[in-house]
Amino acid sequence: MNPKIKVKKTSDDKEVKVKKPGYKKYSKELKENIADLIRQGKTLSEILMEVEPRKKTILRIAKRYNLQIKK
Repeated sequence: MNPKIKVKKTSDDKEVKVKKPGYKKYSKELKENIADLIRQGKTLSEILMEVEPRKKTILRIAKRYNLQIKK
C-alpha cells in the first residue's frame, strides 16, 4: 500500500483518501526544460516566472543536474 495515502472515514461512513504532504512529481521533460533554462544563464527569479514549480523544486533540479544558478 502507498504510505502517502491514508484512508479517513467521514461522518456519513464514506471513505476518503487523504494524501500526506510530499514532493510533487514533475515530468522529465519539465525537469530538462528547467535545466536548459539554467544552462542559458537565467536567474532564479526569471526561471520562476516561466515555469510552475516552486523555488525549492528548481534548486533540487539544479542540484540533480549539477548546475549553478546565477544570482
